[in-house]
Amino acid sequence: MTAQSGPGTKPSAVRILLADDNDRVRPMLSDIISGADPGWEVCSEVANGRLAVEKAAELKPDLVILDFSMPVLDGISAGRQIRAMLPHVPVLLYTFIASARIEVAAKEAGIHSVIEKADFRKLVEEIRKLVPTSSPAPRRAPNLD
Repeated sequence: MTAQSGPGTKPSAVRILLADDNDRVRPMLSDIISGADPGWEVCSEVANGRLAVEKAAELKPDLVILDFSMPVLDGISAGRQIRAMLPHVPVLLYTFIASARIEVAAKEAGIHSVIEKADFRKLVEEIRKLVPTSSPAPRRAPNLD
């Protein structure tokens, strides 16, 4: 997968769109993602599902991470719209508690994986699986314990 360049973007960066309504979680996740691999860049952080859909249309990121529970438009609904608009872009759903019901709804919406918010390591692993970078040796994930 080839990353697209935009203003202020590293030319070969994998661009990741992050949507979470929690003002504390967004910058923390952004730091974890950016620190896990030199080839990853959070190209935008938004606070609701509607903005995630709008930013995905505008920026055409290489991967989208959506919080399950957000105002205006929830993560599954936003994921469904993003996948319809950008079918080649992987979408991850990030939630406090993953249940069978959420997993089924996410799969039906075309979302690739459901990851619990406490499992930063799995988030990094899933991103690495879905959007491998051209970096010769990815950095170790930050200490997440």
